[in-house]
Amino acid sequence: MTREAVLAIFRRHLARIRQTVRDDFETYRMAGVESAQRLARLTDGVVRQLFAHAVHEVAGSAGLSDSVAIAATGGYGRMMLAPFSDIDLLFLAPDEPAPDTLRVIEYMLYFMWDLGLKVGHATRSIAHCLAMRSDRPYYSHQPDGRAPAGWRRGFVRRFRASI
Repeated sequence: MTREAVLAIFRRHLARIRQTVRDDFETYRMAGVESAQRLARLTDGVVRQLFAHAVHEVAGSAGLSDSVAIAATGGYGRMMLAPFSDIDLLFLAPDEPAPDTLRVIEYMLYFMWDLGLKVGHATRSIAHCLAMRSDRPYYSHQPDGRAPAGWRRGFVRRFRASI
């Protein structure tokens, strides 16, 4: 399947997600907080599927999923994603990211931009994040991180436990 065909599928899915949440909110079936949480949860699914697609397209193997965690940070990380808000992502690698990992991240970012999403992002190693703990503006958002895709168990065990 071509990139454009896959992009069209993701666009339709994203539009359905947004419309469903909007409809439920506007018809009073969900409150604002519940809508933001649902939108974050559904966006997690988009990020997971996009990561799987990017790994397949760029690296050709699922083994790469052990080399990076995709952490949601900011409002998205706190499960409070307002409609059309930016999606803050931290691509976290156990060590310095390998070239294949960087290509997957780049693929994902361009794909998300082509979907019309606003993405705040950073790519870091665990050591780099831990070294920046003294930088309060940077560090203050790290405890809000959750890992919707990639190397999730490693993220929780090696990073969250360290901060």
